[in-house]
Amino acid sequence: MKKLAKNTVLCMQPVPQTIVSCRDKDGRNNALVESGYKIKAYSRAKAAGLWQFIPATGKRYGLYQDFWIDMRRNPELSTIAAMRYLRRLYEEFGDWLMAMAAYNCGEGCVRRRIREVKEDSLWDSTQTVTYWDLKLPKETMHYVPRILAAMTIGHYPEHYGMNVEKRELPPFDTVTVVEFMPLDDVAKAAGVDTKTIQELNLELNRWCTPPKEIGYVVRIPEGTRDSFLVAYEKMDKKSWSRWQYHKVKSGENLGKISRQYRFSYREDQKKTHKQKEAPEAAPSYCCPGSSIRYRGLLQLPYSGAQVQQPALFLGSAGEHTSAGGASLRGDVAAGYDDRS
Repeated sequence: MKKLAKNTVLCMQPVPQTIVSCRDKDGRNNALVESGYKIKAYSRAKAAGLWQFIPATGKRYGLYQDFWIDMRRNPELSTIAAMRYLRRLYEEFGDWLMAMAAYNCGEGCVRRRIREVKEDSLWDSTQTVTYWDLKLPKETMHYVPRILAAMTIGHYPEHYGMNVEKRELPPFDTVTVVEFMPLDDVAKAAGVDTKTIQELNLELNRWCTPPKEIGYVVRIPEGTRDSFLVAYEKMDKKSWSRWQYHKVKSGENLGKISRQYRFSYREDQKKTHKQKEAPEAAPSYCCPGSSIRYRGLLQLPYSGAQVQQPALFLGSAGEHTSAGGASLRGDVAAGYDDRS
């Protein structure tokens, strides 16, 4: 635990202080055990963010998720959601240790274990069931003691020979921009690099702001708002691509789809293959007019657009951009896990 704490204290992302109440300050240790204070943390169970919300629980507590954004990685909103969730669990079970356990394994699991204890003929019905009476999953039985250990060390770090360095969230300004604004252009207008903008807006899944007609609020470094607005006014916002999505059906090809969505493309444009997991992979080429075997989402420009790369195929193994009558066959189709 000492080694873990030393490693995580130096790289931890601070929890916003303005939204953490007195009792909830100890709840911050949940985030330490859940993610090591890493906002980008993602688990095999598809839990994401500082507080490791799974998709269903995140949505239940207002953390919106779609192709474009994942609010589980928003430190302010996810912390508010986590505090609400922990308080609701405490109100149900009347015990903070049970609330922590339920946060890890689910309230349904804790309810079942409580019921099993009470139904045991050897159980003294005059006693109150506590966390220590429950036979919970092994992971949860380790999870709660780790939080208690982190809490103790956090209160008395000097006793354990530790030096805790306090850190603050980087200050930022906010601006409202139009949909589909590339983050590269946001960075250019703010006078910073793209990585800085990405780190301030970790909830964004893609290279641009999401499709919202009312605009999207992005964070930019403090002190850059005025210069950003001047540069933003001069930008040609019509040049930014706008996209829509089509579920590929059996027998469809890009020619038919392009006519349906009324966008044009260059017939001589070759297909390029970009694999995220294997960037060294060689380009793949496809015969025009053949059916698309991939059964996923096809990203297309809006009606009337004239582009050289009209389609972006989205799959678990990588990304493929296509144009003309190109289709996904053979090795390219084999690169996707979710095709039929």
